[in-house]
Amino acid sequence: MPPLFRKSKNQKHLPAIPFDKCAAKTTADGKPGTCVVDHCINVGRVAEALIALQPERVKRLFPPKPGLSVSVHDVGKVSPGYENKYFRDTVVREYAPELCSQMSFSTHHAAISAAAIDRLLGSSVSHSPVALAAAAHHGKKDKSYPPDTAETLGGPAWSEERQKLIERLSTVFGGTLQDAAHADPWLLAGLTCVSDWIGSDEMFFPADRPPVEQDDAMLTARRAVAECGFVPAMTKKGLSFEDVFGFAAHPPQRQFIDRVTQPGLYVLEAPMGIGKTEAALYAAYKLMEAGCHQGLYFALPTRLTSDRIHARVSRFLARISEAQLAPKLAHGMAWLYECRWR
Repeated sequence: MPPLFRKSKNQKHLPAIPFDKCAAKTTADGKPGTCVVDHCINVGRVAEALIALQPERVKRLFPPKPGLSVSVHDVGKVSPGYENKYFRDTVVREYAPELCSQMSFSTHHAAISAAAIDRLLGSSVSHSPVALAAAAHHGKKDKSYPPDTAETLGGPAWSEERQKLIERLSTVFGGTLQDAAHADPWLLAGLTCVSDWIGSDEMFFPADRPPVEQDDAMLTARRAVAECGFVPAMTKKGLSFEDVFGFAAHPPQRQFIDRVTQPGLYVLEAPMGIGKTEAALYAAYKLMEAGCHQGLYFALPTRLTSDRIHARVSRFLARISEAQLAPKLAHGMAWLYECRWR
């Protein structure tokens, strides 16, 4: 049996630090900063702000209380392994000095979060979507993890503190984790990752003081999401193909555009020069105008072709949008391209 699951007959009762005393972030000088409770709330509020911007058909893909489902991602930081690793000489020494010399605890806080969620939901065989999302929120999921009451996670006392934290978050955000029983775990994991990145940005959520917007997590989350480029699409209505591109659609383009009436997978095969790019962009515009989605992602095989299409997409967005938009170029040398145009 792996050490992670091994039990010791001589293990003494482990003291647990109260969940609301556990730290999640360090300050610039290495001191305990944002506590676990506040960090979980910050990230949950960011998730709410992100989902609020989505069309209804996208919102329906997520749990009814996305803030709660995302907020529990770092419940596992309420654990002796995590607190000992980062706050041994501060938080641990103050609240549970007996733990300072112990080094056998798991430090995989994402997996510990998943274990705590599964305990709450009674998911002993197949892991719940929220647990899977929490386990994967740093990019990859641990294939297995021990039960929440395992000694390597702190035993029953620490497990109870994690359960108390989940209860607190349920009170803050409303709803229950059972509401996410049928959520897509990878979609939820993606929301959790992005929310955690933004909710950990110290421009908005500094470790040594409250959130910057009136000390309020919700107001700060909305500002942070907007400043990170997540803004409502302000699309001009009723533009014709000729309004957007300056020439009338060719028959193949018109046939394709007429078929794109709802989100789906569409394939247009035609000779080079027939205007496939314009047809695809205008079809995307029609779906954006109808409120089906808020943007587009244009994928090309090389950096050179990506650079060239980026310029065309920029001109397209300038014509269809009420606001000035700056589409992001997403490849390894994109920063050079952006510097060139500053």
